[in-house]
Amino acid sequence: MGNTSCDIGMAFPGAAGENLRLGMISSGLSVCSLSISDSSQHPAVMPTREDMSSINFSEANDVSEFVKRIRKPRIIFAGGKPFAESFKLLADIAAGLENGDMIIDCSCSSVAEGQKRFKSSELFPCIYASAAFSKDPREARKQGVSAFFGGSKSAWDACSDIFFRLKGAGIFTECGRIGDGASAIFAKNLSSAIETIEAQLACEAYDLLIGACGLKMQDAAEIFDAWSDKSNSSMLSAAAKILHFKDASGISLAEKIRDIPMQKNAGMFALLEAVYENMPFDTLSSSFFSAGASSLKGRRERLSKAYTPENSGRQICRIPDEDDVKHALMAARAIALSQCISVLRSSSAHHAWGVNCAQCVDLWNASMPIKSALLESVAKAYAENSDLETPLFEEGIKNDSLCNIASLRRAVAYSVSWGIPLPCMSAALSAFDSARRNPSSANLLAALGEIFNHAGFERNDAPKGEIFHSSFEQPQRGIYR
Repeated sequence: MGNTSCDIGMAFPGAAGENLRLGMISSGLSVCSLSISDSSQHPAVMPTREDMSSINFSEANDVSEFVKRIRKPRIIFAGGKPFAESFKLLADIAAGLENGDMIIDCSCSSVAEGQKRFKSSELFPCIYASAAFSKDPREARKQGVSAFFGGSKSAWDACSDIFFRLKGAGIFTECGRIGDGASAIFAKNLSSAIETIEAQLACEAYDLLIGACGLKMQDAAEIFDAWSDKSNSSMLSAAAKILHFKDASGISLAEKIRDIPMQKNAGMFALLEAVYENMPFDTLSSSFFSAGASSLKGRRERLSKAYTPENSGRQICRIPDEDDVKHALMAARAIALSQCISVLRSSSAHHAWGVNCAQCVDLWNASMPIKSALLESVAKAYAENSDLETPLFEEGIKNDSLCNIASLRRAVAYSVSWGIPLPCMSAALSAFDSARRNPSSANLLAALGEIFNHAGFERNDAPKGEIFHSSFEQPQRGIYR
């Protein structure tokens, strides 16, 4: 039956759990797996014949037997759909554990649910922590997978050796502790958000090169190659690879791919958290809505016939060149990343996570879809100054952004004039201008809130925090307040 005193417990059905288990075994750890026969949708992970004959693996059919087979202090990884859908399964395992034992919950996807679980786990007799992965662990060798850990520093110290062993086994590209509470879940959500934004910005740069600069597919591919070499961007490198590829007929496959993206909603939970924190993240929301608009293929075809270039108000505007497109892309990426960091810092302060921004950005950069020289620069900036409010204040990024912002304006102005949609670039420029506009038009917004909702407003000539009200009705006599 295998080892009855195992190093690690795995209650993690599915392919991701199986890859973690095999990684642990290959790194010399013995594993006991809890068989979870939930339904045909959540089949138990069945060990291979090689595993069954290995002294490093055993399988238990019930929680009591499972707990008994793990060496103290026990460390148990729990994940997969059954645990995502039922916190009770975690509580049932925790009930059999003791002080010093640990459950690492890998099943949660939203910050709200993660925070709720941390609160509920205060009744557990054991330590509770969470972990999240930037991609399924089986993708590590292809794309690079980061493991984000959320929990106390003492919890990380107790289990970090396991994560580093998995890194050595090639299951993770990088791993590290983000902070307390659900910080790991949010860090993972933000990595998905960055991927969504980076993909959308690459599409918009491609649209400009083809639609505005008039380049052929092969020329655009070579430009993406040059940009990816300079910026060390995995996303731009992947875009170049796609544009270079020709099918058996010698025609670019990209030209044959129907322009309807698969709906994925990567980063959706990050956007919801940003809304909850009242933090701007319009580059991400614009990327989502752009994908939504692209999915309406039939409507796009009908509207393109109803509103031709000749009757949709097209006007002449300076055509951006290749350098403009490159610099616009660089500026938009920096602005979008600054929004991402701001949301992370705001959520960390709100939930008292104590997030290590440098560590978090390092882990993002280890994930192949979003790896870039920009992330390296941001990680270095936060390693040197953990209190940096936004990456846009870092001297090197600031100087680059000042040089690139004019190109972003030209690209957006051209797109508006000629009807080429650049939702993410436009959102980035608007976010940049909104962030630096002082004073803004929000005084009227505050006043409108007072008229319709009696929300109150502050005044420039009174102490901060003091709330005033007004009917905004001009008195017949006296001084209007």
